[in-house]
Amino acid sequence: MKPKLLKGKKLTKALDDKIREIFKAKYGSNPTCFVCGHKDQWYHPQMFRRGVQVGHYISRTRTILRWNLRNLFPQCSSCNIIHNTNPAPFTIAIINMWGAKEIGFLNELAKSAVGNRVTDTQKRQWLEELTTLLHTFDKPTVMC
Repeated sequence: MKPKLLKGKKLTKALDDKIREIFKAKYGSNPTCFVCGHKDQWYHPQMFRRGVQVGHYISRTRTILRWNLRNLFPQCSSCNIIHNTNPAPFTIAIINMWGAKEIGFLNELAKSAVGNRVTDTQKRQWLEELTTLLHTFDKPTVMC
């Protein structure tokens, strides 16, 4: 019997959860805000409401970029809120790290999404790719 395929909201939640797992594996338990440099623990809705979150440069409502790692950065809750009304600090941080072309790339990708629709098939493929990426963080580093 084939395992049941995730779909709809359950698939979206699985992708969001996988991104959080990747960020925790990549940045550790006390990540630094990409924008302001504030170091804090990860946000948790019941335990720690002012922590670092997975911030989206282009809104997560643009589904084509919602799980694209080039659009995601650790952000303290203050910078994440400010970004909604003043994107300049986030934009400057990206330009300082990767250059203005990265901003152009993200904006073009957001514009290119016809109808902003992503199929469950595409989401499953992304989930598989993100799961593979997560396993690269699990491998021990060999010290020579």
